[in-house]
Formats: sequence, structure tokens, C-alpha cells
Amino acid sequence: MGVKLIGTTNISQKIGLFSFTLPDGKSPAELGQYMAKEQICIRCGGQCAQPFHELLDKQASCRISFSIYTTKDDISKFFDIVKIYLAK
Repeated sequence: MGVKLIGTTNISQKIGLFSFTLPDGKSPAELGQYMAKEQICIRCGGQCAQPFHELLDKQASCRISFSIYTTKDDISKFFDIVKIYLAK
């Protein structure tokens, strides 16, 4: 099982920000460290939403934001790192 997006899947209601949870046994903080080594910054942790995380039965989540300076290479690198992390 892979990541699970938090929120709507309706693309017309999305903005350049995606929050997601990882499968049990995978650490958002560890994923964030892998991303940082590759110069990809994501937010990981409780994100001031602990009651929401309790509802999801998760201790933490990850969030990635896209902006005008985000390149296609950045996005590809992000997905490559997630795949590698989930496979280990």
C-alpha cells in the first residue's frame, strides 16, 4: 500500500498543496530527511492538527506545496524518492 492523499480528490477543488499519510511503519520525519538530502522540502509531522491525525489514526502526515519555481524535475524527484522510501 502506498501514500494516501488527505482531502478531496476533485481536481477542480485542489490548490498547489497536497497532504498525505504514509503506510503504518513508515515515518513522515524520515521521509522528510530523505527529501531534504535531495533538496526537496516537504513539511512532516503533526502540523498543528493533532486531533485530525487522531481521527485518521495517524500520528503525523506530510505536505508538499507547489509554486511557480517548482520544476518538473523537482516533481519527478519527489515521486522517485517516495517510491524508493516506500520500497525499503
